[in-house]
Amino acid sequence: MARPCPSNKVADSPSDALGWGSTAIGFKSPLARDAVQVVFGVESRTDEVDSVPDANLQSGQLMGQGGATTALAGKLDVLDLFTEVRIPLLSDMPGAQNLSIDGAYRYSDYDDLSTDTYKIGLEWAPIRDVRFRASFQRAVRAANVIELFSAQSFNLFDIAGDPCGAQNPSPDATAAECIATGVPAVLVGSPNLDSPAGQYQLLQGGNPGLQPEKSDTKSFGVILQPRFLPKLAVSIDYFDIDVQDTVSTFGPSNTLTACYTNNDADACSRIVRNPGSGQLWLGDGHVIDTNINIGSLETSGVDVNIAYSGIELGRFGDLSVTMLGTWLDKL
Repeated sequence: MARPCPSNKVADSPSDALGWGSTAIGFKSPLARDAVQVVFGVESRTDEVDSVPDANLQSGQLMGQGGATTALAGKLDVLDLFTEVRIPLLSDMPGAQNLSIDGAYRYSDYDDLSTDTYKIGLEWAPIRDVRFRASFQRAVRAANVIELFSAQSFNLFDIAGDPCGAQNPSPDATAAECIATGVPAVLVGSPNLDSPAGQYQLLQGGNPGLQPEKSDTKSFGVILQPRFLPKLAVSIDYFDIDVQDTVSTFGPSNTLTACYTNNDADACSRIVRNPGSGQLWLGDGHVIDTNINIGSLETSGVDVNIAYSGIELGRFGDLSVTMLGTWLDKL
């Protein structure tokens, strides 16, 4: 999902980038020099994680261990079908030294879900010195085996007090909200909900129910390789990337705020209070903070790549100078 990095030397076609020669065999536009070029393939892989601590570690019997070490196991089978195509439309014509479109598609089948990714791009060189390019692509990142299958276990987090307790109650937490999340009615506002150490329990680890991240990337730019300065290459590209269903943790304190301040039902469902006492610091009381699809991430800006190569230095060889820069507009 990373944005493409502009290069000093831009290949004329996918076949050039792969080191293949152009061929006249196959479909060809009557106004283009090169034929349509297609690449396709199949990939199958298995990602597996398996960690089996000994009995002492699993039971937490070692001094200084800090808690039991849970066994970890999981496997993910993936089948990918993919293709790329480049279609030259015009070549060596006034106002169109080169005009072509390219596309790509990938179908990925995971154990319990499938995804589609694709790309469409346009490249136009009105003259040899100037080339414009634009593209739109949908990318997908499925959760890896660690994010999916990491062992879930309790840990501790610090807050000043339970939002439904007496020490530092949330001004937005109503009695009805506290009761709805498992606090007995008679204990709303009770100091029994507050941990004397200021530490509360959270459940952390993997989540087999994660959905894939999806991103849409829009990019357009220009490449300058002037004939009067053949050693100079300049590329300027604008990018706009929007990622949805980002895989991460939300944070236990954020979960409490989202529930009691914003009345967020999903956040409230991740608050599990100890039966009978409503506490989050004793017994089975905890806040669930496993990996989830938390929301979106968006960024945009401009990449600049300026290179001047082959400056002769006599017996000292030659020198190349490159400047890479990014102007970040939004994150």
